[in-house]
Amino acid sequence: MDKKQFADPGASYRPLPFWAWNDRLEPERVREQVRHMHSIGLGGFFMHSRQGLVTPYLSQEWMEAVEAAVDEAEKLGMEAWLYDEDRYPSGTAGGLALEPNPTGFAAKHLVSIESDDVVEVQGTLVARFGYGLAPDEQLVVRQLSVGDELNDNERCLSFYWTTTPPSGWFNGFTYLDTLDPDAVNSFIRYGLEPYKEKFAGKFGARIPGLFTDEPQMFSHRTGPDTSTWPWTVRFPLEFRKRRGYDLLGALAALVLDTGNARQVRYDFWKTATELFLETWCQPISQWCEENGLDWTGHYWEHEFPYFHKSGSFMAPLMYFHVPGVDLLGSRTYIGKMPGNEIQHQMGNVQMIKLASSAAHQAGKKRLLSETYGGAMSDMSFVDQKIMADWEMALGVNLINPHLYHYSIRGLRKRDYPPSWGVHQPWSEEYKPLADYLSRVCYALSEGEFVANIAVLHPTTVF
Repeated sequence: MDKKQFADPGASYRPLPFWAWNDRLEPERVREQVRHMHSIGLGGFFMHSRQGLVTPYLSQEWMEAVEAAVDEAEKLGMEAWLYDEDRYPSGTAGGLALEPNPTGFAAKHLVSIESDDVVEVQGTLVARFGYGLAPDEQLVVRQLSVGDELNDNERCLSFYWTTTPPSGWFNGFTYLDTLDPDAVNSFIRYGLEPYKEKFAGKFGARIPGLFTDEPQMFSHRTGPDTSTWPWTVRFPLEFRKRRGYDLLGALAALVLDTGNARQVRYDFWKTATELFLETWCQPISQWCEENGLDWTGHYWEHEFPYFHKSGSFMAPLMYFHVPGVDLLGSRTYIGKMPGNEIQHQMGNVQMIKLASSAAHQAGKKRLLSETYGGAMSDMSFVDQKIMADWEMALGVNLINPHLYHYSIRGLRKRDYPPSWGVHQPWSEEYKPLADYLSRVCYALSEGEFVANIAVLHPTTVF
């Protein structure tokens, strides 16, 4: 480890906040805020569209703001990271990716409905089953054809897929079908290529990489432990090709405890995960590599360990050049300070260890954590240090503070503070903490990780 660099680590080891672009973007104001970030010890920023944005996303006006931010970062030796979405979750490019085919590219999910009669469904029917108990109390399930009626003492189980409804959150569109390669290519074309056209010469240098935030294969949460299932039109064909049998005739096993239920459920999620990795993770990771960018981001936050978003906890992280997690200020830890009991915001140990393990196995030197979001404006420096220390002890070595607000006008100030902006009374006193975090992150990024104890942690269950 270089002692001189340890005393003053480079920009990449310093905290790199989400910069919440949430109002009309003015190039000179953008430059002023970059200078302020530099003055308080931040190493750079992620240019992140947030609630309240007035400037049209990816418009010429938006690109002029990006250009100003990159240029000012160049002058100060800071890092200007891209963020791939209008708000979150990543996948729609602010709706632009769905414009060519709003229905075909819309996120789809598989829904089941149980009824006493054969009823009409609100989407595209996939399969129907009649089920009931035999005299010996054994479950009997049979697939129904069109026109079939239920037998006495049978109930009906119908499966259908439907698209998600349009939403103002997605600018009048839906979430993207991330299991459809054409839809994902549209996201790359309309959400990423515009940056390449404008800033390719800065890629891999002043613009080190790209952040993706909670991309997912869509499913709708229906209860604490239940949800609909991710779907795409080609799912049945892919399932047969990969698993060797017909899914549609076995769908009842997703709901009912049939004799083959464990196998079908395992095979369903294995197929969904493979499609997500091949259709979303691999193409975007490859696009970043081809363009000299590091790909970073995360898949879970408060919902961990709800696996339905991307199937596997660790596999999607292997496609990141800088794996990441999201440590919201939503869990509490009661700790003792001299003469005082303090409540600190903490997170999930397993989530961070799974991510750090993925980084170690793939030979990735850095592990990012989106940190502090929602811990509120009264979070002290003591709280910030303890929370960062906790996650750095678990393997994090790139702190991504949430958020640096471009504006706190109106409701913007309530967008998951704390904030590191110039409006923050303590921002001018932040640099010693920034220096401390950067030194720890530098030290943790050097050398080779050694595990004294290895724990086998299967992330699939059969």
